[in-house]
Amino acid sequence: MQRLGYDRYVAQGGDWGSPISSAMARQAAPGLLGVHINLPATTPPEVDAALTLSGPAPSSLTEQERMVFIALSTWRSTGGTAYNVITSGAAAGRWAMA
Repeated sequence: MQRLGYDRYVAQGGDWGSPISSAMARQAAPGLLGVHINLPATTPPEVDAALTLSGPAPSSLTEQERMVFIALSTWRSTGGTAYNVITSGAAAGRWAMA
């Protein structure tokens, strides 16, 4: 940011910017006064590790948590993103009318 002429700055991230702003906060970059994220990752570390490695659900999960884990695992394995939900103009219209 100094090359851009900023000695002090803040970072904001939502969607794809959320992990970037979070990483900036962890690195405590010089001049970074704070971050604001509006898409926080809320999975426990052991769940995130299992999802990242395509492993089994942690044994400590409740039945409801296990169902969410399966859904997240399926979503990740099929390349799911928030952007592939709307695949056509008609789908966008249906979504907007909901």
